[in-house]
Amino acid sequence: MLRILTAICFFSLYCLGNLTEQKYSMKDGRIVGGTTEPSNRLYPFHAILIYSGEVFCSGSIISENWILTAAHCVSSFAPYSITIHGGISGEVRQIAQKIIHPSYNSVTWDYDIAVVRVTQPFNLGSSVMAIPLARSLPPAGSLTLVVGYSTSYNVTLLQSTACYGIYEGYQSIMGRMLCGEIVEVENAICEATSGSPLVANEELIGLPIWTTRCNVAPYRQFFNSITQFLSWINANTGILSR
Repeated sequence: MLRILTAICFFSLYCLGNLTEQKYSMKDGRIVGGTTEPSNRLYPFHAILIYSGEVFCSGSIISENWILTAAHCVSSFAPYSITIHGGISGEVRQIAQKIIHPSYNSVTWDYDIAVVRVTQPFNLGSSVMAIPLARSLPPAGSLTLVVGYSTSYNVTLLQSTACYGIYEGYQSIMGRMLCGEIVEVENAICEATSGSPLVANEELIGLPIWTTRCNVAPYRQFFNSITQFLSWINANTGILSR
């Protein structure tokens, strides 16, 4: 299980504009400069997916009707078996429909993206918000934020070429991916939080996929880039055509 590491964000999406002031680190499994409050209680655009009473994935609220998450989070489950809790208020919804990217590859995690329609619209407001999808990416060196169901941490974006040597043979799919280095990690996180939002400039820019091995520096993480999937997302949800 991921060790708990969360950032303090006082119930507002706009706190994301101050990422340079937020520093996160872990030491011996203890909280360092953070809180044990689940991240969905801190970020109104964040959703958690629950199966058999256990949280197993994250997602992003992208409209009153749609959640964006990783394909591997929902590909093996019947929609009725998953419950979604959305935003700070934890609005409970069931899944009416799941749409997995047709090119999803469960071996490489390429195209690891899915959209989920909820049975009833979320009540959007201060405690439940839809996060905008980025139309362009911040430059290398930008500080971003990963928001998971039990961990939140900063990632500095890197040039893709800086990460090519980590996964030999996968360079052909890295054009659809982002690479970053986790900031101030003392005890490395062994797994990404599946389906978690990667956020910059108050916009959703990616979804975590690979991480490097534990306790191997530099500690790199890979993300599917949202900008590569805007047409597919809109074709299935219509949220960018409003």
